[in-house]
Amino acid sequence: MALCLLVTAALHADEPTMTTLRAGAAQIEVNPPAVGTVLAMRAERSTGIAESLFARALVLDDGTARVVLVTNDYCGFDIPFHARLAKAISAATDIPVSHIMINSSHNHSAPLIGSWAPPNDGPQPWHDELIEKFARVARQAADDLRPARLRFRREATQIGMNRRLMHEGQMVMAPNPHGNHLPWIDVLSVAEPDGKRIAVLFSHAAHPVVVQSASTLIGGDYPGYTIKRLEAMARAGGSRSMFMFAQGAGGDINAFPLAGGIQAADTVARDLSYAVARAIKTPGGVLDGVPLRVGTREVALPLQEPPPRAVIEARIAATRDERRQVWLRGLLAMQDKGQDQRTMAFPMTAFALGDDFCLLGLPHETFSYYTLFAERVSPFESNMVLGYTNGVNGYVATRRDYLLSAAGGYEASRLGSAMNYTTRLAPKPESQALIEAGIRDLYAQVLSKKKEE
Repeated sequence: MALCLLVTAALHADEPTMTTLRAGAAQIEVNPPAVGTVLAMRAERSTGIAESLFARALVLDDGTARVVLVTNDYCGFDIPFHARLAKAISAATDIPVSHIMINSSHNHSAPLIGSWAPPNDGPQPWHDELIEKFARVARQAADDLRPARLRFRREATQIGMNRRLMHEGQMVMAPNPHGNHLPWIDVLSVAEPDGKRIAVLFSHAAHPVVVQSASTLIGGDYPGYTIKRLEAMARAGGSRSMFMFAQGAGGDINAFPLAGGIQAADTVARDLSYAVARAIKTPGGVLDGVPLRVGTREVALPLQEPPPRAVIEARIAATRDERRQVWLRGLLAMQDKGQDQRTMAFPMTAFALGDDFCLLGLPHETFSYYTLFAERVSPFESNMVLGYTNGVNGYVATRRDYLLSAAGGYEASRLGSAMNYTTRLAPKPESQALIEAGIRDLYAQVLSKKKEE
């Protein structure tokens, strides 16, 4: 009960005068067919729904610029499917595509869509319904704009650990307490001038794999259960609000325990919900009367060359996995097309409020290093860095990881996870420098708009 009161107390604290900023929020269930849907975890098929999946939208408007962040409980969408989502949201809201962020929680108890799905599970009718629902929830949020002020707070917490450990000369997927990690949760509270809450956006970086293969039921893993707990706390305190989770850049971080099951995910959610409650209770900087600025920057990451043809053919002969055979044949097709330069798009978006706060969206399964870099070079006082935003087409590791070559493990080696995606190839080591330069350029672009005002 005490924590419920903490969540509620912050909503009714004395606030400064009304801001010119307006905000709107909405949520909608986005469940796929309950039975037979291919799940992200090892491509098993669902047997039912434990907890509903949601898409949630937050729209901000300062009278000149308008942006929308849509979070969701899916594993992620490849860039082509993301483009369809963004186009539909833009058409429904008149918000430019460049002012839209779509963040997936990377939940492994959700369906695979687009190029991630098995070869015999192409486009489904419910995919079109999903796109329509994303557009609808964004429209609902845009239609409910109210005067608002924002409050940002970072609170210490950790529910996961770096999952890349060097063992006998090979990078393996195991807990590494010495690896990069992001032991905090970022919380952005959005409330009306009288303290009535509109939404709470919170972000943490850790793969939602606590349920994983322990259950074939569709559900939200720890992000979904955290929101469920926060909603219950708010109701018990006499308040109602929308909570939304955004996944951080945790491509190399796993929440633990891995495959612990639904109860374990709920226990992890308890700890995370306590951290959110602490952040809401503790006074943070009020973002009031500051202009909203938007910046975009896309970098083309060069991809590695395919392995030698003999190596690929040997791998095809050695596996009975139909999906893997398709992926390997895709590499052969690349060999046949010659050695033309291949790239993977890396689109970035920044929403900034004055000099006080910047929400930076990075695509793909980007490693935690890039959050640490972005924080180090940021000109903004407070930062929230997201991964899995605006398209997920593979892992993005660091130069050091890629230089390990075949020893680079699942995320970084040439015949590792990259084959799961249409690119089939991992980025080259020089991609790190390109991303770093792109982040610096994006910050400079946003700051240049300040000078134009």
